[in-house]
Amino acid sequence: LQYNTLLKKKEMRRRGVGKSGIHGINKADDLNRAVAGMADQLAETEISNVKAQMDVFKTNLEQFAHKYRNEIRKNPVFRMRFQQMCTKAGVDPLVSNKGFLAETLGMGDFYFDIGVQIIDICLRTRNQNGGLISLPELHSLLLKQRGEFANPINEDDIERSIKKLSSLGSGMGIIVLPNGSKVFRSVPCDFNSDQITLINIASKKGFITVSDLQTSGWDSHRIDTTLHSLMNEGMVWLDNQCSPVQYWVACFFFSK
Repeated sequence: LQYNTLLKKKEMRRRGVGKSGIHGINKADDLNRAVAGMADQLAETEISNVKAQMDVFKTNLEQFAHKYRNEIRKNPVFRMRFQQMCTKAGVDPLVSNKGFLAETLGMGDFYFDIGVQIIDICLRTRNQNGGLISLPELHSLLLKQRGEFANPINEDDIERSIKKLSSLGSGMGIIVLPNGSKVFRSVPCDFNSDQITLINIASKKGFITVSDLQTSGWDSHRIDTTLHSLMNEGMVWLDNQCSPVQYWVACFFFSK
């Protein structure tokens, strides 16, 4: 045992690690632990400060919402800007019907009611448009259904209501066309790029012809496949009384 101890001491001396070296290592370890402790303390302080700021922000937002509650409910433009302000601040006022802003404003039920009305309209018009309706037409039908004494709504309100419906996994959602137009899909149907392109071209006149697609560089097989897929879904109607034959996209028919 004494022999082994002597060997270890000899090895440590050979490597240049004596009592002072070990003391230095221990001191470095103590310093690292102290730095880590300070970092944890600073992090906790920072989190506490952020939480305090968020509490103040939440209080101010609640006060603002309460003060302008009637304006937010009755003025769709003011309501849209309020929603945009919340979004920029990273707050979703309609994250649930029990959210603090939803309770303050009663907006959870407001958008839920619009959602129910949207579903009703889509069910009534599905035989006409195959479950695809332009956002302006949906807005117009909603205004008629709600009546003149209801709080006015705009397309931003409709999109927010649809977003809440989409979270149910019902297959409902908004399709943004390349030209910026928006159509609402109320059936669980995935559109491919050709179908969306065809609908986009047709949105200008409400209908499309074979020559319109040929001008866009489509061959006969591509044209037939896309047209018939939409016709089978009831989203495109054939008008063979015209020359050339016109293919009407049903969601644009009444608006045009």
